[in-house]
Amino acid sequence: MNAKPRHQVELNLPQMLGVMAKQKRRHFEWGRGTGKSTVLAYMMMQMAITMPRGKFALAGTSFRSMLGETLPSTIEGLEMFGIYQGIHFYVGQRAPLKLGWGVPFQPPNDWTNCIHFFTGAAFFLVSQDKSSLERRGHNFDAVIGDEAAQLDE
Repeated sequence: MNAKPRHQVELNLPQMLGVMAKQKRRHFEWGRGTGKSTVLAYMMMQMAITMPRGKFALAGTSFRSMLGETLPSTIEGLEMFGIYQGIHFYVGQRAPLKLGWGVPFQPPNDWTNCIHFFTGAAFFLVSQDKSSLERRGHNFDAVIGDEAAQLDE
């Protein structure tokens, strides 16, 4: 499978300000169609590249909303940046061993709710619709969330 040719992605003003912000915690309260998923994809890409073998949380209010709404638009955003599923990352499984990709320093036993990147980084889908015991105990390098206004601290 060959990757599509890359093209230049032009960010709009809110997106540029969002990705350039230096704060550790950033909350974007933007309207529909502003490009939040594009920024989410950009940040995921940057985290995976700058912190190889990192372990990150992609948090959402429910697995249903993450799998049905957040993930498809985020995957589309990753594709805008030339990062393709099945080439640069795998969803719900570890990349095939023959590719020789690294794994996070603390890899999961079960890759069902993970996104595994070519850098060895992994994003764990973490949802509030599961018990707090399932969300606790992880050592994440960073957390990124969708619909953060609806997430419990």
